[in-house]
Amino acid sequence: MNRHLWLMLIILGIGIFLLATAIAAVAISTDLKSLPFHSDAKDQNLPTIAPTPSMNLPGRGIEIEDVMGIFIFHRKFEGGYECGYIEFKSDHLFTFVRHVDTNLDRTTDYYKVIKGSYEVARDQEGSPGFLLKSDEGEPTYLQSIKFEGMHVSSFTYNSLSFRLKGAGEPLFDWSGDTQDLAKTLKVESVPDGAAVYIDGIQSEGTTPLSIPDLSANVDHVIRAEYPGYANDTIVIKLDKDEIRLIRLRLAKSGSSGLSVVTDPTCIVIVDGEKLGWTPFQIDNYPAGNHNLTVINDSFNLSHSWQIQMDAGKTVEIDYIFTGKLSLDVGRRAAVYLKKKKIGITPFTNLDVPVGRHKLEVVDEQLKEAIVFADILPDKAAVISIRPKFHKPSK
Repeated sequence: MNRHLWLMLIILGIGIFLLATAIAAVAISTDLKSLPFHSDAKDQNLPTIAPTPSMNLPGRGIEIEDVMGIFIFHRKFEGGYECGYIEFKSDHLFTFVRHVDTNLDRTTDYYKVIKGSYEVARDQEGSPGFLLKSDEGEPTYLQSIKFEGMHVSSFTYNSLSFRLKGAGEPLFDWSGDTQDLAKTLKVESVPDGAAVYIDGIQSEGTTPLSIPDLSANVDHVIRAEYPGYANDTIVIKLDKDEIRLIRLRLAKSGSSGLSVVTDPTCIVIVDGEKLGWTPFQIDNYPAGNHNLTVINDSFNLSHSWQIQMDAGKTVEIDYIFTGKLSLDVGRRAAVYLKKKKIGITPFTNLDVPVGRHKLEVVDEQLKEAIVFADILPDKAAVISIRPKFHKPSK
């Protein structure tokens, strides 16, 4: 009897244990379903929100930890360079540091530091993102966010492109802070052996010399100095990869000047060196005997002089290349060239400057007409024409 009783009690105990285990399992399952997993985050009113295809994180939403770390940027802009970083800390605070070099000399001209907080939030279109708040204007979302794995790899902030800082990389990347360079500036002088200063700094050696890697697209002041001579200075701007030759002419103390005016415009060449176009003026040319030539290739014109340039004086040359013009307009009329009266028609073999000219013709009744004349050097242009005269417009 006792044996049967004990057996029944054991079976009853096992049944009670199994029943209690089943009840506990149901309770645990119910509690697990109530936990705030990201798939139900929208019902929990939490900052972390449901996943979106734009975040490329299937099966989970974005988290504040996804952006923690240091992100760096650098960019070159017209005439300058800037670089810096933004650090997202575990306390939900961020620091943004920006250094700017305005003249590409690898020196910070000014910098800015912005501090604030960040969080996960939705924008006005309902898309999830990282919202940055600071005292510098309105709250701003990170833009163009990209992930690698489960962490942000790059984004855009304040129109600057950031990427996750790699191990060993500096916070401030100045590697791109370089100017475009010209290849070579060749400097010659008359006389040779002059010292050359570039932007106030003396170059090694004397003329003739070659100076590599000058900054392009900026003004440079080039000065040549030679004992007993006046300095000669020129301002130039070089293009990227340009090779340029300049020749500086130093004048002895008491140098002379030269003024050349021609009609038509000509190239001025002194002692075989092309100096410029007319009208031409130079005030510190070496005194002495010189060969002066003016040339106009369009009209096949040239003329040369031997000139004596005395110290402290200026030689003035005013030369007009002329041809001959004969004009008959069928009546007596005054002829004007560049508002200057040159004759009364009809006339023959009048000296007129070489070139194509617009002649104003005014008869005795003050009626006007226009005649065009092409004058060639040392040749006669004969024009017999009956232009239409009209009263001048008021």
